[in-house]
Amino acid sequence: METKKEICFFFLPDFEKEERYLAEQHLQGWKLIQNKFGLLFIFEKCQPEHVVYRLDFKPKTQDNLEYLQLFKDYGWEYVGRCNHFSCFRKSKVLGEIELYSDRQSKFEMIGRIIGRQFLMALSLLILFTFLFYFLDMPAAIIGMATLAIPVLLYCLVGLLRLRQKYEEVG
Repeated sequence: METKKEICFFFLPDFEKEERYLAEQHLQGWKLIQNKFGLLFIFEKCQPEHVVYRLDFKPKTQDNLEYLQLFKDYGWEYVGRCNHFSCFRKSKVLGEIELYSDRQSKFEMIGRIIGRQFLMALSLLILFTFLFYFLDMPAAIIGMATLAIPVLLYCLVGLLRLRQKYEEVG
């Protein structure tokens, strides 16, 4: 089967853009078969079809099989995992195109994303503090912080906008 690989990067708050990107690829005749490192998308040639892709942010747990079975029972095909996102797809003609039919579940998912982003920011802050105080490399540390802080701020603002969007929709 013919395959293609594309390198794309999406930040955590851009998961809806990623869903649209995957749906557009499928409509052009390329279905996602694997995602590696959160950057490398591997597609397989298929019949062009109107398909919805949805990403659910849920860390792996012991109840993972029941979690996947629940979505399968509602017609969702599990594609794979990437960076704690579970990727599902479903034909648009099969009815409901949202993983969650209630606003509270969507809020909980966004809350999990914000919590993960906060932990990442806190980890970086601790790392930069450690490096600054215990290593004599202030220029390198300031450089790393200069790169990391705008990315974290972008993610935080994006996630807060998503939360506000779903508050307004409900």
